[in-house]
Amino acid sequence: SIVDPSTCWSSAAAAQPKTRSFVLPNILTANTNYVITDPKSEVLLATGGYLKEQGYDVRVLNLVNLEQSDGYNPFCYLRDEKDVLKLVNNLIQSTTPKGSHESDPFWTKAETALLQAIILMLFQEAPEYEQNFSMVMRVLEYAEVREEDEGHVSPLDLLFESIERRRPDSVAVRQYKVFKLAAGDICSK
Repeated sequence: SIVDPSTCWSSAAAAQPKTRSFVLPNILTANTNYVITDPKSEVLLATGGYLKEQGYDVRVLNLVNLEQSDGYNPFCYLRDEKDVLKLVNNLIQSTTPKGSHESDPFWTKAETALLQAIILMLFQEAPEYEQNFSMVMRVLEYAEVREEDEGHVSPLDLLFESIERRRPDSVAVRQYKVFKLAAGDICSK
């Protein structure tokens, strides 16, 4: 039977007929909004055309075939500095294998502080069209390190120095300094 469409969650063990007996019949009612986890694209293939005919805007987040994916930009959902810190912490946690034990927590501390600094900097300083992970990757390219020259000032160092002159209280600058301290600890070991 069809469940009240206000909120519904379907979960069952593998090889159970949940898609055929529950998910598909509910989707075919086309009476609410849907968020569907569909790792094999079976539900999309079976219902995507029908939902479009019913006036739905079907969006797909495909992390395997990015060419077949709609985009997702978490920067659009950032409201303040706390949101940036949560985003980076979630990103670090979700990309760390479960059960892994770090031999040196400074690596995670440095990685977290650098990502926080860059994302905060983009969030606070960049125009909206530059607030995305492509720009994060581009900014990371400015973080050059020269092991033979400890006094080397990278383009990224210069960028954060410029921000500090304009905004000495910037959380982005503060996190960049945390990164530099952690990176210095790592390099001196």
